[in-house]
Amino acid sequence: MLSAWPGGDLQDQVTLNVLLSHIDFGLAPHEAVVVPRFATGHHQGSFDPNPDRGAAFISRGGVTMHSDVPEPIRRELSARGHKLRVVGGAIAHPVMLVIDPKTGAVRGAGDPRVGRRVGVLSPIP
Repeated sequence: MLSAWPGGDLQDQVTLNVLLSHIDFGLAPHEAVVVPRFATGHHQGSFDPNPDRGAAFISRGGVTMHSDVPEPIRRELSARGHKLRVVGGAIAHPVMLVIDPKTGAVRGAGDPRVGRRVGVLSPIP
């Protein structure tokens, strides 16, 4: 499986979201790249580390999630102290490519909400 998207610290989080959607939940690439996602800013930013641990977080307690995440889940996260930012568009711009090791079949998809596409070139025998 290959995946790619821009996003700095967001890359690791979206990689995990998309990977778990595919491996643990059996979603095909075209499903995994559009499933509602979340991301947190509750970590030290990789691009501007701060020796003051109190100021190190990008967004202390902050969680960005897609508006398709069910309302009861959002309410529960808010009740637990998370500062939610709900977005209607894509979180990152994922592209995913899966090669079946048994058959060699290639399946891929990009998040259509942001115009992402996948192309596969096959070597000429």
